[in-house]
Amino acid sequence: IDPSRIHYLAEKPERDPGRVQGGSRREQVEETLMGLAESAGADDRILVVLIGHGSFDEDVAKFNLPGPDLTPQALDVMLNDFPTQTVAVVNTSPSSGPFVSVLSGPNRVIMTATRTAQERNETQFGGFFIEAMREEGSDLDKDGRISLLEAFQYARSEVDRYYGSLN
Repeated sequence: IDPSRIHYLAEKPERDPGRVQGGSRREQVEETLMGLAESAGADDRILVVLIGHGSFDEDVAKFNLPGPDLTPQALDVMLNDFPTQTVAVVNTSPSSGPFVSVLSGPNRVIMTATRTAQERNETQFGGFFIEAMREEGSDLDKDGRISLLEAFQYARSEVDRYYGSLN
């Protein structure tokens, strides 16, 4: 991937100004996605990875950000700016399960660290998902590339192994 096509937002961009383009406030997420929608080709593939904390209260799942949190409904509105592109969202946070039903649709791939909003503990999924991108063993079909499905399967297997080792 051309590094200029990667948009990295973080709570404290000053910690790594060489890589982080801006803060991770909801407005900046929206601005970044709008800018990407304007420059994306009709057949481009968009990957949104949410790494951080999630919560669930009053029947609403949230990805926690400084300032107003990101709800699946708000993210769905932002993703509507990609009508022809394939968009994949990977939410590695606790309470991320409800993002699946809200964000699902044509040309969308949605992966979450939890099945339900009630799974509120810190997740292990994100670390293993990222690890899958570097591990040869995650290339299940041995084609020299790691697909999102392969990364998901690797992470799911490693999460099972991790929790199984705690017993």
